[in-house]
Amino acid sequence: TPVARCAADGRDLPFADDSFDLVFFQNTLMWVDPPAYALHEAARVLGSAGALVALEPDYGGMLEEPDLGLRVVWLDALSRAGADPQVGRKLPRLAEEAGLDPWVEFAHIPRPAEAEALDLLAELPLTVRQRERVEGAGEILRRAEGEWAVFLHVPWVIIVATNE
Repeated sequence: TPVARCAADGRDLPFADDSFDLVFFQNTLMWVDPPAYALHEAARVLGSAGALVALEPDYGGMLEEPDLGLRVVWLDALSRAGADPQVGRKLPRLAEEAGLDPWVEFAHIPRPAEAEALDLLAELPLTVRQRERVEGAGEILRRAEGEWAVFLHVPWVIIVATNE
């Protein structure tokens, strides 16, 4: 079955109420200001038997071992780029405020740190000092590739929500 494509503002969707069985967000709500508007719109277009699924990170809960100082760089750089780096922890409350009944899970799939994990960070607006920190951390990660000598973990919040 062909699927129609549509580009629209997630805060003002061009669809009728109860139009969809599934609404899916991944790495999206952290970039919508405010994310509550997108969740209200998702709840509006979601059918009574449908589900909203959202996967968003929470860089505020990032774990580092050893401490490379990357958590504060992620938080600052994402914020300056216009994102909410801690939107994941807000998802359950925002879903409830949108009239949805959320089931909440945390993705916990740790693995050894990989240098590629810093690629997105390097693309964000960094200060000179932050860029130096990221480059130094990248070198440490490359030397420890595939080993547990360096551990970086960003928690992901997953919600599956239905209309109440």
